[in-house]
Amino acid sequence: MNTIKTCTYNIRYDNSNDKNWGWNERHSYIIDMLKREKFDILGIQEALPHQLDTLKNLDMYNFSGVNRDGNINKDEYNGIFYNKNRFEKLEEGHFWLSETPDKASIYDGAGCKRICVWIFLLDKITNKKILFSVTHLDNASEKARIFGTSLILEKLKNFYEKYPFVLMGDFNSVPNEDVYKIMSNKFKEVKVICNFEPKGTFTSDSNFNINSTEKELEIDFIFINNFICVESVEILRDNVNNKYISDHFPVVAKLY
Repeated sequence: MNTIKTCTYNIRYDNSNDKNWGWNERHSYIIDMLKREKFDILGIQEALPHQLDTLKNLDMYNFSGVNRDGNINKDEYNGIFYNKNRFEKLEEGHFWLSETPDKASIYDGAGCKRICVWIFLLDKITNKKILFSVTHLDNASEKARIFGTSLILEKLKNFYEKYPFVLMGDFNSVPNEDVYKIMSNKFKEVKVICNFEPKGTFTSDSNFNINSTEKELEIDFIFINNFICVESVEILRDNVNNKYISDHFPVVAKLY
């Protein structure tokens, strides 16, 4: 079976407050993990330009994505790395999760600009077309998250009604909130399909401590439509010296 190994990963932006566990200290372990796992599709969030440059050294991939300011300023990127030997890019695009989605803009009340990035690919192994999309919903406003989710469903409808479709990312929302309910009314979430436990994908411990008593939250998801099946799901918990290598954990699904 020709599965597509898919991952969504918030790598954490290079935050000066992380002191002795910032990007300079963490990035080699993230690169080692990515080389080991050899994802076919990798959706990332929170990559500042210099972090993105580091990830682009992985020569098995091409990249499609944009930052929150439309690549004008040095802001965070959402994007998709795809195996350049397996996939051919057919179309790509992005839009802002705002009332003016075709230009860099913010939804009223949101904490910052938010985007959705998508790429329509031909799988050269199976000769099937598939749409992958990645987003990072707002952290400050539930109203903005709900609006963003509804906009994604509207803008990408022509794809998910006809083709295999994957939407992944950091939704900043847990399963008992409205965003998850909206998504699960339309799509299937891979951890649910596979009855995967434990489901935590984010540690709120500011030191990334693996032994923390802080509650882990489930806010990172991979949603699929009915044209796709799931073989397996995994949440990776790579750590070094008792510290996770990001505050989010990669969510991995083998899809077919």
